[in-house]
Amino acid sequence: MNVTNSLLAELIQTCCASGISTAIAVSHGREEGRLFIRDGELVHAETGELTGVDALSLMASWDYSQFETLGFPAAVKATITTPWRELLESLAPEPADAAPEPARLKVLVVDDSAMMRRAISDIVAAQPDMEVAATAANGEDALAKMAESRFDVITLDVNMPVMDGSTAIKHIMIKKPCPVVIISNTDRAAVGNIMDFLMLGAVDFVAKPVRGGNLALAADRIAGRIRTAATAGASSITRFKPPAPRPERELETAEGKRPTDRLVVVIAGAGGHAEWFKLVCGLPENLDACVLVIQNMPPDFMAPLAEYTAARSMVDVAPLSGEAAVLSGTCYITAVDAPPAIMMRRSLPILVEGDPVAARNPAEALSGFLASLAESMAEPLKVLVLSGGGGSQAAEGLKSVIEKGGSVAIQNRETAMVRAPLDEIAGQGLAAGETRVEAMIEGIVTYASGREKNPSSVDDDDPGLDWLI
Repeated sequence: MNVTNSLLAELIQTCCASGISTAIAVSHGREEGRLFIRDGELVHAETGELTGVDALSLMASWDYSQFETLGFPAAVKATITTPWRELLESLAPEPADAAPEPARLKVLVVDDSAMMRRAISDIVAAQPDMEVAATAANGEDALAKMAESRFDVITLDVNMPVMDGSTAIKHIMIKKPCPVVIISNTDRAAVGNIMDFLMLGAVDFVAKPVRGGNLALAADRIAGRIRTAATAGASSITRFKPPAPRPERELETAEGKRPTDRLVVVIAGAGGHAEWFKLVCGLPENLDACVLVIQNMPPDFMAPLAEYTAARSMVDVAPLSGEAAVLSGTCYITAVDAPPAIMMRRSLPILVEGDPVAARNPAEALSGFLASLAESMAEPLKVLVLSGGGGSQAAEGLKSVIEKGGSVAIQNRETAMVRAPLDEIAGQGLAAGETRVEAMIEGIVTYASGREKNPSSVDDDDPGLDWLI
């Protein structure tokens, strides 16, 4: 029995607690009822043909009522024997079922350093939506733990005895695919290892917390990477064999490059590292367009990452540092936490390195940058969004790109490890196409040649190129 008429319950409680004898008339529109209280106990209720507790329950269900106290009759048959306090408790509204507490992410922490295992475990344990399900001191230990339990995310160290991280991740992805976040140093010496891990299927990487560093920021980044990685479906985890370093070639100086009005912006996040790397390494040396990769990564990782990519790419690759002209056959890399700016000099667009301190709101800064680019470039801007990139963080800027005649394409969501941001873009109707990375390479080459201005020259049978037209 559920009371919705709280006034009736309060009236019964007041009369009974006072120990009085009285009758109460209860009216609800055309319906009427009577309650009888004798010496502080509710002894009888009636309405229509109902009496006792059934009558009381019906009156208690009326959403509103009017009351009038009457004299207690000399004789009334008792139809209620339950004490009034128990009666009101049984009539009280049942509390709404509490929403089940969402399951916390089960994290396996793998590191050969006991101190680092403890530091990472403390970060995980401090999160309301995570728990340290197990720890392991090396890859072999981690595989044994995986044979016993299921984990939502694994944090994995790179260099460990017995079985290192590289061997471990290969076994993980073959035997029991699970989202992996690499926690490593991010200096120049580590970039090769980190990229190898990302090519082997790791969703993301993050810098290890260091003594004397901003531990709160490090903890926030580690927890954020774990949360995002947990959204990666095991079926979408992909591996990619990176190209070997190319023979050393003489790179053109910036002075020898030709300015271009064609700019392609590639936005990537978790799960998108290998995708943009594959894209950039697939571009031809004579590309008459400039590419700007905006990736979620530590700013101090840009320079070694650009060096690593340049050794394997036909186009020139450099970190966006200081001021940089929009040049053909060139790819710049920058961090999403410090979106660059655009300025014009002698009618030529110049990209300006972003300031991570000044970019208090990266989402606003990224959208503002895209809007400025769309306004400044003479040719329509092309934006490609890969796994984990963009989403609500870039939505307003993408709208500006489209309004200025540019276009947006997203990675095929079935192949994206982290697809939620891509779903947001598609859901807002901002994506002119959804395509695989190989088709994006073809599209960039088509755009660089100017052939997209002639729709008949674009392969109508390839929906992956729809975004060009």
